[in-house]
This record gives sequence, C-alpha cells and structure tokens, in this order.
Amino acid sequence: MGRKHVCFILILTLMILPEARSVTCSESVTFQADGACYVYFNQPLPYAQAEFICQASGKILAKVTLLSDEFYQEYISQAESKSWIGASDTVQEGTWVWAAGGDAGSELSTLWQSNNPSNTTDDYDCAAISFYPQQLIDPDGNPYVGSAIGIIDDDCHNEYPLLCMEKEPTTEPTIEPTTEPTTKPTTEPTAEPTTEPTTEPTTKPTTEPTTEPTTEPTTEPTTEPTTEPTIDLPLRLPPSLPPSLQPSLPPRLPPSLPPSLPPSLPPSLPPSLPPSLPLSLPLSLQLSLPLSLLPSLPPSLPPTLRLPKPELV
Repeated sequence: MGRKHVCFILILTLMILPEARSVTCSESVTFQADGACYVYFNQPLPYAQAEFICQASGKILAKVTLLSDEFYQEYISQAESKSWIGASDTVQEGTWVWAAGGDAGSELSTLWQSNNPSNTTDDYDCAAISFYPQQLIDPDGNPYVGSAIGIIDDDCHNEYPLLCMEKEPTTEPTIEPTTEPTTKPTTEPTAEPTTEPTTEPTTKPTTEPTTEPTTEPTTEPTTEPTTEPTIDLPLRLPPSLPPSLQPSLPPRLPPSLPPSLPPSLPPSLPPSLPPSLPLSLPLSLQLSLPLSLLPSLPPSLPPTLRLPKPELV
C-alpha cells in the first residue's frame, strides 16, 4: 500500500466511530466490516435486477451507514468501480429509503459526495458507492491526489456490480401481522378444472351439492311400456291327446281275496302256548281245547289258503 493511502487512512481514523458490534457471518460473505456481513457480486446489473439477486440469495442490497477505515480497506480489495447499495427515492423524489425498509435520508446525509444527490435526471433515483479523487497531504507535507469513496445518486438503468449484506436478525416482527387477507379472494378459478382427480378422491364434496338436477328429467319413458307378453303363448296349452271319455280300467277292482282276518291277539302279547307245542294233535283233542290255546298259523302260510273245516265224528 502506498504512502498516499496511508495518509488517507490516518484521516479516516480521526472520525468518531461507533462501538464495534460482534456479529457472526456465514461462509458466503465476502468481507465483514463495522459489525455487518457483506457479499460483493462483480456482475454489472441494473438496480432492479441487483435488488432481486440479493433477495434471491437470502440477503438485501447493502445498508451502508458508515464509510469507516475498516469498510474502506475491505471494499477497495474487492471493488474497482461503482457498486449499487440498497437506497433509492423512486417512490417519492427526494425521500430516500433503504431497500430493507426505513428512512435513509439522515444516515446518508454525511456520506454523499459533493453535489450529491444530484437529481441530474428523473432516473437518478438509486444510490451507489463510488470512488472519487481527494486532495491529500503526505507526511512530508507534500500534497497529492488520493482516492476516497462516497455515495452518489445514479441512473437506475445503469449496470454496476452490487454489494449485498446479510439481514440482521430482528427480535420483533418487522410489521404488524395483518388481520385481513392481503388481496381480495378471486371469484373465478385460476385455471380450468381438471377432468381427472389430481389425488385420491376426497371424502367430502368440494362444493355444496346442487339442489337442482344437472339436466332436466325426461317427461316421457325412454321406450313405451309393453302391454302384451314378450312371447305370444296361450295362457293354457291344450293336452297333446284329447281326454278319454271312459277310463281304460275301472278305477278300483275288488280284491281277489278277502282281506285277512285280524289276529286274535295283539302282536305284543306272548303266545298262549310255548313254541314247542306240537301242531299234530289229534283232532278230538283240538276240539276239546279252547281256541285261545291253539297255535296261530305259521307266518309262511299264504293268506289265500283256508284250513278245512273239521269233520264231526
């Protein structure tokens, strides 16, 4: 560093500096100065795009409130020309505000270069850091022209590199929460409804059910009702043959034999004589025995046979 720069640094150190703030910067910062974390983008852009780039990276266009020796040394190690910072009076001419919010007029009042803000044209509404020459004196008392930095207003359409800074954490919300929606709800859908469900069907209707049918019901049946059976069949089919006038056989013939006599005793009663009683008794003896003692006919005799009547002697 040359002698001229040393002299300029000595002049800057005479300024009353505020107490340094302790701050922790992220790894993406370019340099730190006066308790703030700065990121320098060496890409020339118009002011509006520069502000967008800072916001997209999670930062803001720099809020420079002090051009200290520390800031000067760090800045000149990165920048070679003008750089956009976050201040403008685009909303109201002459009223400078910070991109981060808040009035910037009082803080910029001691940082403007001479004849600034110039308001050369209506487009000179954006603030930038700029180098400018300054008459200095070296330690031997010899004057020389050195360089200094200050704030100027410039045409917002010009393209310069940009100086961003990390946002300072706030303990309070920056604005009061709103109790009303930010915009009026739309009365029309933003896009045409899809004909297929985008996700699983919902269990609730998306809108209130309609009280009227979607189409008018028909007043006539779709086809005329039939008054006849679908197949022409008589209600009662005639027999395949005419009924016979007389039966071919009498309905019931008399039995060829008279029905068998009922048993003299119920089947459950035991026989009056033991089974061993011989059947070949003399006829005279059979006549003398009571009928109840006579054995019943064997089951093998056919019911059509009849026993001969005994002859009396």
